[in-house]
Amino acid sequence: QNRYADAEAVYRKDLDRHPNNPWSLHGLATCLAKLGKVDELVECRASFEAACQRSDGKIDRSCYCKLSAKNRSSIGRLFKQVTERIRV
Repeated sequence: QNRYADAEAVYRKDLDRHPNNPWSLHGLATCLAKLGKVDELVECRASFEAACQRSDGKIDRSCYCKLSAKNRSSIGRLFKQVTERIRV
């Protein structure tokens, strides 16, 4: 629905209540990527990676709904680049 700025606000509000929630961090990272906020995305992905270390399963979306294949691949590539940047 392309309401990334609205979704960003919702994820940030959830993270105020539940810091380090990997589901919300993933959603926020998606919003930041779509909005071109790369510096914030780097921070968010680092927090997401740390939060996932405590998870017992792979978290690849912010909810149970599926992303389209096009969105999955473009966001996945960006997340991979950012994650590699964090680890350097």
